[in-house]
Amino acid sequence: NFEFHIIDISKRQVEMAKKKGYNAIIHDISKGFPYNDESFDIIFASEVIEHIFDTSYFLKECCRILKKDGLLILTTPNIASLGNRINLFLGNKPGCIDYRVENSPGHIRVFTIKNIVELLNDAGFKIIKITGFKVNTYNSKKYGKINLKLGDLFPTLSDNIITIVKK
Repeated sequence: NFEFHIIDISKRQVEMAKKKGYNAIIHDISKGFPYNDESFDIIFASEVIEHIFDTSYFLKECCRILKKDGLLILTTPNIASLGNRINLFLGNKPGCIDYRVENSPGHIRVFTIKNIVELLNDAGFKIIKITGFKVNTYNSKKYGKINLKLGDLFPTLSDNIITIVKK
């Protein structure tokens, strides 16, 4: 039997989660997690860390609230993705960052696999698996399944980095 806890800074997102029956609270995780030490078996932090100013503190907090041998599943955009490399080569900005506040995805940090592994190791985690979520190639609709497999085979070129780590 699983018990889910959802934390978001957005009142709208929390209300949507509660309407679906989830245990959700509004909280700014940059101030730490409102949970006791060793409270969780698994933490799923998808597309969160790139919005955090103090990433080391965030990961130490994840480690604090995970039980012994608990898992952290972390996803984040990959600044070194094939698409971002092509954009830079052509003189354009990478898709996962912006130079204006208006219409920005709100990312204040960007990562490569090497960077994220270093942060996770520094926070005391053991790397279990590193993979990627799709490599955008020409005609993504036609080659969707191939692009997903390429993300797994070549995570350094994938659009998103997926890490599974153990406390």
